[in-house]
Amino acid sequence: MNEMVPREQLVEVGTRGVGGVAGGAVALILGRVITIIPVVGNVASSLLGLVGIGLLGYGAYNVYKFIRGLKARS
Repeated sequence: MNEMVPREQLVEVGTRGVGGVAGGAVALILGRVITIIPVVGNVASSLLGLVGIGLLGYGAYNVYKFIRGLKARS
């Protein structure tokens, strides 16, 4: 029962996936760079690490949905 996914929805899910993965990677990199500042850097680094992992997971899930939608269209 694979129904064809509308193109607009597929584009939206793909964009969210790529944005989530890229945003997560940037947050993780920024978390590593900000550890240079002693006190504030530790707190900010841990928060950015959590945000980065969350965004990577969200982006990976949307990329998975995008690939499933592409397969349904073929």
